Amino acid sequence: MARNTVGLPPGVEVRNGPIRIRFTQGKQRCSETLPYPATQAGIQTASRLRDQVVNLNKLGLLDEAKYVELFPGAKTSSTGTTFGEYAQIWLDSKRLLVLSLGNEQVEHRRNQRPCFFNLV
Repeated sequence: MARNTVGLPPGVEVRNGPIRIRFTQGKQRCSETLPYPATQAGIQTASRLRDQVVNLNKLGLLDEAKYVELFPGAKTSSTGTTFGEYAQIWLDSKRLLVLSLGNEQVEHRRNQRPCFFNLV
């Protein structure tokens, strides 16, 4: 799993054959593996694509639609649920439990089993 970055343009690396580019989008670091061969022409193409992505990001034009256009098949942030969204769903379910049971039953359940983090 060696990376060869000596003599390569910034943000471009060859990793066991495929070419990968790295850049930041906002405050998030991104990495995309490209289907180009690990030849001089493939490295130059990857470098130009990375430069285009960096410039679009600086201009504020790199939205999700443009990202999918540049990297078809890439996983973007809106395709999955984030941990924060799952945590909010869990907290909402706890609030609904409190509302449906009433305060007396919640206090009874809280006293029945010791818990370090009483979130209900």
